[in-house]
Amino acid sequence: MGLAVGAGAAWVLSDEETREKLMRAGVNLYSNLTGGVEELKEQLADIQAELDAERHKNQ
Repeated sequence: MGLAVGAGAAWVLSDEETREKLMRAGVNLYSNLTGGVEELKEQLADIQAELDAERHKNQ
């Protein structure tokens, strides 16, 4: 099993086109994940602001 994984890794790393595709996919994945996290942060901030506004309105 380890031999097959090592052979696959060696093949991927030796093939420049495949390596470039993998790097692009990795960068795209990272970009999408960070964008999703930022969107969640914005939504949480909006919810917090709404809750704060409701609290101040009811006081």
